[in-house]
Amino acid sequence: MKRKFECDEETLECPLCNELLTPPIHQCQNGHMGCKACCEKLKEKECPTCCAMPFAHSRCLGLEKIVESLRTTCLNAGEGCTEMIKFSERDKHATDTCEYRQLQCSVPTCCFEGSKRVVPEHYRNVHNAVLRRCPQGIRSKNFRISWPSRSARYILIDIDKELFLVEIHYVCEVPLPVEQLDNQHAGLIMFCCSSFGNDSLKYNIQITVKSKEGVSSTSGLKNVSAFNNQLLESTSEDWNLFLLPNVNPRPDDLELSLELTLL
Repeated sequence: MKRKFECDEETLECPLCNELLTPPIHQCQNGHMGCKACCEKLKEKECPTCCAMPFAHSRCLGLEKIVESLRTTCLNAGEGCTEMIKFSERDKHATDTCEYRQLQCSVPTCCFEGSKRVVPEHYRNVHNAVLRRCPQGIRSKNFRISWPSRSARYILIDIDKELFLVEIHYVCEVPLPVEQLDNQHAGLIMFCCSSFGNDSLKYNIQITVKSKEGVSSTSGLKNVSAFNNQLLESTSEDWNLFLLPNVNPRPDDLELSLELTLL
């Protein structure tokens, strides 16, 4: 049975900047250590403690092995995370992959920050978002949603521990070419999907809009890389646009069929 040891966090701090030591750890010829950032700055200069030259004389391999073997509680332990993380990966876990990390609201002008578990209720209560949840383990789902308003609508989807936000706008009515629909008009609808998922996540999304008269239009994105917390006031290149052909279209006549698949 392996023995367990306790370690005072202060003993793992760089004596120059007080940041936590992570490999590579360098030392002068007399054993005075520094973190990677400090050693880069003082690489060819003298040791601040004993004036030995150069400061980054050699690697402290023994301490590097100790640091690599250490596991510590997550920085978000106060929010509920119970994972024990490699000491050298603690910061990356806390900001990139932790289920309890702080997320920013993607809606412009909103300053809300909170963990992933409270984000869905924030969007529903503050931004009147439609919230849809999937049972854990389900990675592909089709949703049917009524769209009763010309104003921007938010749809938040919780699927296999990932959060997706879809924003849909009814923009205007635009004339179609005569040869297409005898001078009828079409509603221009925009949608954009942003994700609170990890950077390596890829997904497919497809939206079909159907009018009361049975006219439909479909558009979507395939093999899209997730991006975190994108502000929705993005450029037109970030939107997937499509037209809904319908005589005098009314938003309260529309139904959305949204299919989301995690790859």
